[in-house]
Amino acid sequence: MLKKLLILGSFLLVTGCIGQADREIPKLPDGAYKLEYVQITESGISSKEFRNQLKIYSNNRYMFAFMHPQIGVDAGAGLANWNNGVMTEIPLFNHNGSVNGFKFDVTIDQTNTGFTQSLVGLITEDGRSLDMIETWETASTEKSPYDGLWQRVISEEDSDSEIFEIKMIGGGHFITMTRSEVEKVIEKNFHFGNFKTMDNKQVVQKTFTSSDETQIGIEEILSVGLVKDGLILNSVSENGIEITSRYKKI
Repeated sequence: MLKKLLILGSFLLVTGCIGQADREIPKLPDGAYKLEYVQITESGISSKEFRNQLKIYSNNRYMFAFMHPQIGVDAGAGLANWNNGVMTEIPLFNHNGSVNGFKFDVTIDQTNTGFTQSLVGLITEDGRSLDMIETWETASTEKSPYDGLWQRVISEEDSDSEIFEIKMIGGGHFITMTRSEVEKVIEKNFHFGNFKTMDNKQVVQKTFTSSDETQIGIEEILSVGLVKDGLILNSVSENGIEITSRYKKI
C-alpha cells in the first residue's frame, strides 16, 4: 500500500510540474505605459533612476522615448513579438535614423498596475554593459482605429531637407520622434502625450512631455483619416494654414 502511495505521489508531482511548465502566460495588453523607475546594475553596482518615459505596445509594434542624462534624446521603435512571458523587440528606428541587426529578448512579469521588464547585458552606445529592471505603470489600454507604428512620407516641399519622422499611436497616447538635417545641422526631438479620438473623425493630441520645451502643453485638433494605400492623413490648421502630413504604416 505504501509503495502504491509513493508511486501515486510521484505521478502527481511530475504531472503538476508538467502542467506548470506548459502553462501559457497571457500576452501583455496593448497600450501605453509610464515608467515608474529603473534599477540599473553595472559592474556589480546598482542604482535606481526616475525618468519621464513613455512606452507604447500596439499591433506587434513598440516605441519609447525619454531624455537621457548623457546623450539627450533617446527614442526607439520596432517590432514586438510576445512568446510566453518574453517580448522579443527588434529595433527598426532610433533617434539617429534606421537601424538593423539587433534583437532583444525582454522578460516581462505582469503586475496589478502594469509590468516589470528585465534586460540583461544591454550594450550602450559607448560600449558599456548594463542589466536593467524597469517598473512600468499602465497609463491606458484604450484602442483606436489609428493604433500602430507609422512613418511620415516626405512631401515635395520638404525635399530640400533631410526629415525623418516616426509616430506611434496606442493606449490613448502618442509618441513622435523626429530627426532633421538642414545645411548639415542635425536636430533630434521627441514628443508624447494624450491622443483622444472624437466621433467626427477628429482627434485631440496634447503634448505633455517633449525634448523641445516650447511644445509642452500644446493641444492640437487633427482631422484624421485612413486611406486605401495604407497611409494615415493628418490635417492640422495652424495660424490659418492647412498642413497635411501623410504616414505609411510600418
